[in-house]
Amino acid sequence: MKPKKKRCTACRLWFTPDPRVAHRSFFYCPAAACRQTAKEQAQVRWLAKNSDYYKGETRKAKVRLWAKDYPDYWQTWRRDNEDYVERNRHKQKLRDQKRRFLAKQDQIAQNPLGEIEGIRLLAQKNLAKQDQIRLPIEGILDYLAAREFLAKQELMAPAALSGP
Repeated sequence: MKPKKKRCTACRLWFTPDPRVAHRSFFYCPAAACRQTAKEQAQVRWLAKNSDYYKGETRKAKVRLWAKDYPDYWQTWRRDNEDYVERNRHKQKLRDQKRRFLAKQDQIAQNPLGEIEGIRLLAQKNLAKQDQIRLPIEGILDYLAAREFLAKQELMAPAALSGP
């Protein structure tokens, strides 16, 4: 008897389940992306049933007990996996830079004129003897400040025009 075809939950394509495995998990086809989706869904279901697995004093006590038995584990692992450690360090630096950049964007969006004035003060302080550089920077900052001021005026103008 030939097994029935089923539709994959992830990619929605039809597939024939392997007849040697009679398991209810045949909701996903054998494609790598669909198997990954199946794994993620299984992890979500497991975590929903075991929500306190990674939390609480019991778990902390187990980890501390294990760490006491293997005090040099992480130092040894890092020494034996230098490529991974270096790659991870590089990726973490990129994540940190991205986070700082996003935080800076939020700060600028909240007070753009204040940020421009801060740049102006920094330029005056650090470039005081370099007038050839400072003057063009001053011009750029004046332009940005004026543009930001006019943009705010335009935003407020419709409210003033639609009065009584």
